[in-house]
Amino acid sequence: MVCSKCGHTCDDGSAFCSHCGAALASGSGLDQTWPAAEPASNVELDCYKAVIGPKNQQQYLSYFLKADQLGKAQLSWHWPAFFVTFYWLLYRKMWLLALAVLILPALLLPSITLAGAVFGKATDLVIGLICLACLVALFVLPPLYAHAAYYKHCKRKITKAQKNSTDPQLQIGELARTGGTSHVVAILILVFVAIAMLGVLAAVALPAFHDYKIRARMTEATIYGEHASQLMGAYYVKNHSLPATLQDAGIEPPAGAVVKSATLNAQNGVITLTLALPELEGKALLLVPSQAGNDMITWKCQSQDIPNRYLSVSCRQQ
Repeated sequence: MVCSKCGHTCDDGSAFCSHCGAALASGSGLDQTWPAAEPASNVELDCYKAVIGPKNQQQYLSYFLKADQLGKAQLSWHWPAFFVTFYWLLYRKMWLLALAVLILPALLLPSITLAGAVFGKATDLVIGLICLACLVALFVLPPLYAHAAYYKHCKRKITKAQKNSTDPQLQIGELARTGGTSHVVAILILVFVAIAMLGVLAAVALPAFHDYKIRARMTEATIYGEHASQLMGAYYVKNHSLPATLQDAGIEPPAGAVVKSATLNAQNGVITLTLALPELEGKALLLVPSQAGNDMITWKCQSQDIPNRYLSVSCRQQ
């Protein structure tokens, strides 16, 4: 019988393991769920241990020995393969099965499209059956066949190691390198966390940077408006009246790519700067006059249709 603690093969009828001293259960030397048969040799047991690795070794070893006894792998339920099928397959280095699980959902859309073209009025029923089949394939079959798939996977590795060398130690060394568990899952989790963090940062930073670029370009309109305000103020101080046009106050038409046009309302003295920026096409920045005392007029910029985030602090509405 096999010791459930260390996996050492002991003589039938022994009460304690000769290797570690643990008490031996009668009728089974391993897991009570999977009564194990004795392996053909210690070498075979060591090969199983090497290819499984230290993680959950006893659980899989019990199943493998039982499968050897029956001559075939039995169906059983495997919870990790139910909750995290893809990651469990990667963790156990079953790369091709992991790839199959990854691309299986992508085959659903072409199947639904094809069903709609072929079955016509019965499309809803066919689509429902296809979805049900996919759910079964994704959430029932993997945990149901997980132990069996892993058993066959390990058996193939052992057979390959035995073909590569007749030396048991070399076989065990090869199995220890190629079997066991993989750190790919941990790396993938870190990568996904990093991508998620980058996505959050991008979601915050990109709109803020976009607003900053527009606000920086709006500086040209603000500078033009300040210059026009100064010339208008000087004209009023000199003539005690507002000019009929901006040109009368010495204000040249805008020549940049931000301000499309500048007009003066001779009745109330409001200067309207129409913008040419793609994001603010047709919107206007207003320069509104107000009495400042000492027979002077000042112009303050504001806007009714440009969001505050695009305006300089002095132009924002309170």
